Amino acid sequence: MARRYKDTEGTIYFGSYSDFAPYQPFSNFAETAFIWEGERYESLERAYQAQKTDVPKEKLDIRFAKSSVAAKRLGTKCKMRKDWDVIKRRVMKELVRAKFYQNDELKKQLAVQSGDTELLNGFGQLLTKLIARLGVRKG
Repeated sequence: MARRYKDTEGTIYFGSYSDFAPYQPFSNFAETAFIWEGERYESLERAYQAQKTDVPKEKLDIRFAKSSVAAKRLGTKCKMRKDWDVIKRRVMKELVRAKFYQNDELKKQLAVQSGDTELLNGFGQLLTKLIARLGVRKG
């Protein structure tokens, strides 16, 4: 659950492990189900961690982990696929798109909650690009 700090100038910083409402639904740890490559994932974090391995049992264990935090723990212990460092940014980008494209309510929240704020770090920048791509109106 990403930690977000919003300063007085309207900047949202994304970090890790918090549930600061109203931005919590945007977290990779939020329980927002979506389909990716024909499989249902209960959170983006579960989907991301599952892609780290080519071992079918590990992939399933991560996918069906008790929580997103448990999935992250399993993802740190799995047999890493050889090309992970090459593909991990692309995988994250595709997963974020899938999560937002498949959830109309989340798209609306993204438009309303982001308002005139600046979203920083890699995840925030990815959300900023997604806002433009989805054609959602900010604020």
